[in-house]
Amino acid sequence: KLPAETEEETEADVAMSTDELHSKATALLHECVGSAEYGANWEECVRIFRVLAIHRKHGPSRIVLQKWVYGCDAPPQQKKKDEAKGFWFLVNAANNGDRPSQTTLGTFHAQGLAPLASPSVALAIKWYQKAAQAGCCQAMCCLADVLMGTAEKKGLSPAKAAALVKEASDRGSADAHKTYAIWHLEGVEGLPKDLQKAEQRMR
Repeated sequence: KLPAETEEETEADVAMSTDELHSKATALLHECVGSAEYGANWEECVRIFRVLAIHRKHGPSRIVLQKWVYGCDAPPQQKKKDEAKGFWFLVNAANNGDRPSQTTLGTFHAQGLAPLASPSVALAIKWYQKAAQAGCCQAMCCLADVLMGTAEKKGLSPAKAAALVKEASDRGSADAHKTYAIWHLEGVEGLPKDLQKAEQRMR
């Protein structure tokens, strides 16, 4: 279990709305990344995003912190990369119902990404299901991949996997077409290998 992150919310922060704070932090983020300068403005940018994430339970700010400040896309010059901190904000957002974070957390468990010690199919399914049940097409396709299995190894529920991708496809999801294409390329249960159909799906 990771220790809870803390950040003081100043009187000036309290006087501003969530939208105002988010706009200010976003402007600072673009300024710092655009200039590749990570000094005082970057520190203030990160501080505001942390205030938003911790005190205002602001989903987009949690994602910024997980991905751009502490995680995989953090610019190396800013020297704040910290996978454990990033994971805390990811879990926090997922627990508060943020569908993209739930999907990302599912992928962390599916692949055993740092700071996790190993993959967990059960936890991957848990988080993909939460996001899929809330209507996230990307999560439907990720869950379908886990349930389908491969040409060499039958999955946990190929029929359910196919139903999930069909639902995502019916909603116009590009992820669904990509999933179908990969299945046709590899050949899975109910969808034999068919390069022509795979190519059609990718158009």
